[in-house]
Amino acid sequence: MALTIHSAVLRGIDVVPVSIEIDIMRGLPGFYLVGLPGSSVKEARERVRSSIVSMGKTYPMQRLVINLAPASVPKQTTAFDLPIAVGILAATKQIASHAIGSTLFVGELSLSGEVRAVPGLYTMAEYAYRAGFRSICFSHTQYAEASLVSGIDLVPAATMVDVQNFVQHGRKVLPQRVPVDSSVSQVLETFDDVFGQEEAKHALTIAAAGGHNILMEGAPGCGKTMLAKALPGLLPPLSDAEHAQVVAIYSAAGEKRSLASKIRPFRQVHHRISAAALIGGGQNPRPGEISLAHHGVLMLDEFPEFRRESIESLREPLEEKAITLQRHEYTVHFPAGCMVVAAMNPCPCGFSSMNNGSCTCTVYRKRQYQEKISGPIVDRFDMRVFLEDQVSSMERPRDYWRKKELVAGARDRQKVRGKKYGIETNSDIPARLLSSICSISHLPKSVSESLFSHYGLSMRGRARVLRVARTLADMDDREHLREEDVLQAVHFRLSTR
Repeated sequence: MALTIHSAVLRGIDVVPVSIEIDIMRGLPGFYLVGLPGSSVKEARERVRSSIVSMGKTYPMQRLVINLAPASVPKQTTAFDLPIAVGILAATKQIASHAIGSTLFVGELSLSGEVRAVPGLYTMAEYAYRAGFRSICFSHTQYAEASLVSGIDLVPAATMVDVQNFVQHGRKVLPQRVPVDSSVSQVLETFDDVFGQEEAKHALTIAAAGGHNILMEGAPGCGKTMLAKALPGLLPPLSDAEHAQVVAIYSAAGEKRSLASKIRPFRQVHHRISAAALIGGGQNPRPGEISLAHHGVLMLDEFPEFRRESIESLREPLEEKAITLQRHEYTVHFPAGCMVVAAMNPCPCGFSSMNNGSCTCTVYRKRQYQEKISGPIVDRFDMRVFLEDQVSSMERPRDYWRKKELVAGARDRQKVRGKKYGIETNSDIPARLLSSICSISHLPKSVSESLFSHYGLSMRGRARVLRVARTLADMDDREHLREEDVLQAVHFRLSTR
């Protein structure tokens, strides 16, 4: 009779449960894997064989048939090494099998029997708890990550011998638990570190308060990157639910991030990045940079220098705040709910806005440079701001913490209002709710329509202006929008030099 052992495989950041059925029959020795195994799963045969021998056990010289169910799910992972090895030992009566049915096993094996880490353990531990498993067995190197999940017995293992001790005798060796400090550590950059640029700081404060995408333009060295790097500290810390989502994404991507940090992610990417690295992809799809910035900030410096394919790949996530990757046999979804902050120079040399004759670009080169960013992409930015080329004053207003309080208050107001709609920030307000959430007080609809028509705004542009105006009202702790809110939002929408 076949023995069943439980494991799981990642699909994006979601978990697909997998039952591994092992049957040992008479016949010529062989190792047969069925159930849509990928190449990494097929290679498990040699790793499993060496691991079993290294711990002093006997590898069966019989016909081994291993079925990965459900067979309809493609499986490209090394996480099945550990459950296959445990299943073979249990099926050959070399270890007891009574604790196997209530445990989820995930882990890669080395030839010497070491249990190695696999991506997505946090999400798998969450699934194991929800599915009713009593325990989860995994690599001891991921204990800090797994310890974020409560309500399930954690079984970290350094080698196959540790796994045997748990299955046979219930013994386990727990590494020292890493204390999870939920406090927010000091952020190095603040707005106060940048001289001048008061309009840009005001625009970024509005963007932070409502989660709006913003495009900054200015000469090299005027402070665009420093201002963007100060945004995570301006934003409120991650809530527990948001923190769990961020940990799950980083775990699935195999990326390192402080598990204790409640500071929102900040990702700054190089302009030579590929579209797959930016939005996610690969043979076994993993989150891209825009998903790694979920609930945080994605900084795209030197925006026109990005490949056209990479820039255009942002159309869906800028609009939907999610990524959908379609493969031949399945579809993967990644969250992409981040603030996108793009920065660019006014021309290839960067100095066309300075009136000192230092620009060497022709009119044709300037136009060609600006046209690298298509109209539909520019239209998806809620705000646009031009930075000063030269700072007129070396004084720095120390109002960063006041701005931080404004952002926190506006975010709290949005969270309360949007709770019944499932909306976190004003940038998430769907078009069907704009008329009710973004109503303009004391201004007839015909007047507001003529206002939008006067500025030639597209339907998408009108919606984004209303969302920014809603944020301005929230920052002023008002229920209804005023005409000045709309006019200021239009100013940042159509800002020109």
